[in-house]
Amino acid sequence: MTITSSEIFEGVNAVAQLGMAVVVGLGVWIAYKQLHSWKDQVAYQKRSEAAENLLSKAIYVSDEIRALRSPYDQIPIDKVDDKTFALERRYNRFVEKNDLFENLRKAQVKAEAVLGNDEVGKKIDVLFQVRNEVLTAIDMLISEAQSPSTGPRDRTFEQELRWTVHGTYSEKYDPLGMRQLETLGELKQLLRSEISPN
Repeated sequence: MTITSSEIFEGVNAVAQLGMAVVVGLGVWIAYKQLHSWKDQVAYQKRSEAAENLLSKAIYVSDEIRALRSPYDQIPIDKVDDKTFALERRYNRFVEKNDLFENLRKAQVKAEAVLGNDEVGKKIDVLFQVRNEVLTAIDMLISEAQSPSTGPRDRTFEQELRWTVHGTYSEKYDPLGMRQLETLGELKQLLRSEISPN
């Protein structure tokens, strides 16, 4: 049995084609892996940015709520007898910060869409609840100042409203403030795992 040179060339050609097929297949596999790696990186980047944006806005809003609830306030001498002045001014300060809350809500919606974590939304909602409770308490105190009640229960209720408005952030006198701080801490834990998953 003799092997001719054309048969040798055909054999070499077949091996070369097989080698090319393996190289092309390997190239396709590497490209596929790189594409998935890139997609994973982009997805991680989106999640991280959404979490970071939401967390920074939540911290800022929480700090603003804390500042707005401060029990310390300066009242001009000519307004000392005006029982609604400080309350109305505090209410207006909250209203001036509406854009912060709007930005927080937008960041919340985006983060919920990207992260898909309902717990994050619930934590952000607590900040909105704190704000609403404070504004409601201010409104009720203004109404009380304009037409005062005299019952002992009303005075206790009025004191509770004042504690809601003027946050001391102590466990004894400010459960609302403590709920705000605890929720912010929980939110930090949830979102920091998205920002740096290590």
